[in-house]
Amino acid sequence: MVGMKRTIITAAIAFICLSCSVAPAQAKQLIFKSGSLDSPAEAYVIRHPTEATTFFGRLQSKDDVDYLSVTAEKGTSLDISLDTVRNDGEFNPVLIFFGPDLSKPAEDPVIDLGSENGAIIGRVNVDDRTYYRDTYILTDFYSGPSIKIKLPKTATYGLAIRSPNGKLGRYRLDVHGEDKLALSDYPDYIFNLIKAIFRIY
Repeated sequence: MVGMKRTIITAAIAFICLSCSVAPAQAKQLIFKSGSLDSPAEAYVIRHPTEATTFFGRLQSKDDVDYLSVTAEKGTSLDISLDTVRNDGEFNPVLIFFGPDLSKPAEDPVIDLGSENGAIIGRVNVDDRTYYRDTYILTDFYSGPSIKIKLPKTATYGLAIRSPNGKLGRYRLDVHGEDKLALSDYPDYIFNLIKAIFRIY
């Protein structure tokens, strides 16, 4: 029993050391959906959108829409991508980025953008998806829509994730800017990395 405890502790220490050895530019804030994100007023606020952030969530009903938001200065460059767990098959959500000084979309986003806002809608045909393996959390993902944007205004912008075909499943939303992960965020990063490895989302 003592030997097993020692093995578990050793493995845990090794895992933490390996996680901490990841270069800050490669590290991510790992965040898990908690509570209702069913409206812009309930949106999850990504605190540091210019740091590399991964948000894990799940759409749980055919009418479910998850909202997140970012606030940043004019000229801030963001790369946003939405991928899905490969085991969830035909789950293929769209990604909507909306806010001030964006063009009105050519298609109906099926969400309330607000009268002053425009939007960018990202989608990928289900047959055109490719998949990859995230070696850190040992999970296969389908690559979904992505949006690259330089913010036209200092303001709060929204992100919406919805499933137009009504299929349900798990997703990961990646938001990348130009900043590195702060050292003070590493404890949360390591804890959430463990959650992601065991797919607790």
